[in-house]
Amino acid sequence: MPSRVEQSAERKRLARRQSVTVLRLAASIAAYAAGQIGNGLGPAEARRAALDAADELETAAVRLRRLTRLDRAQRRELVAALAAEGWSQQRIAELVGVDKRTVWNDLRAADPARR
Repeated sequence: MPSRVEQSAERKRLARRQSVTVLRLAASIAAYAAGQIGNGLGPAEARRAALDAADELETAAVRLRRLTRLDRAQRRELVAALAAEGWSQQRIAELVGVDKRTVWNDLRAADPARR
């Protein structure tokens, strides 16, 4: 029976492989959409191709967020770094895949002066 550490390491390796697969799929989706749009589609067809690609890429983004969930400390570090660069709490929340209130709480935890 593998130890907890070995199981954790194996889960991380699996998530990394799955993430690479999702990223390759996203690249293929983008390349296909660019090819379709570049093939002289009319404005309506080009718009439809772009919207279809955007939907597929959003699905890939959701999958990647699930595969690469950060623990609380990692998330708070990322949130603080993005806030220091001037990102809005709403934009950070969308990027990290959490609620705006979570971002606010993370910033409060990282900076005791905000309390």
